[in-house]
Amino acid sequence: MSQELKPRCGNCGNAYVTHIPRREASPICRKGGVYRPATDAELAAFYKEAFPEGPVPMATIRFDDAEGMARLKAALSAEALSQHMGPFGGGIDAISAILDGSVNP
Repeated sequence: MSQELKPRCGNCGNAYVTHIPRREASPICRKGGVYRPATDAELAAFYKEAFPEGPVPMATIRFDDAEGMARLKAALSAEALSQHMGPFGGGIDAISAILDGSVNP
């Protein structure tokens, strides 16, 4: 059974699950008011606020660079992802640090 993916809130821009649930009524938005799906313009504004410079790559790695490929494998292999994204793994910050070379894998 698949669950319906709820859009972001038009009041605060947060995900549906972050709102205060109520029985048989729309959840309450923590910013004020009742949850309502965000419009395309509101979603664009939330994105612009979160990423003012637009999308930026985490790293640029050349395939002919052995050291860069080793960093890529150390950061994004299945084993590395389960380690970094697991408990006490460091998350996306640990992956970014390996990719930019500031931390040795």
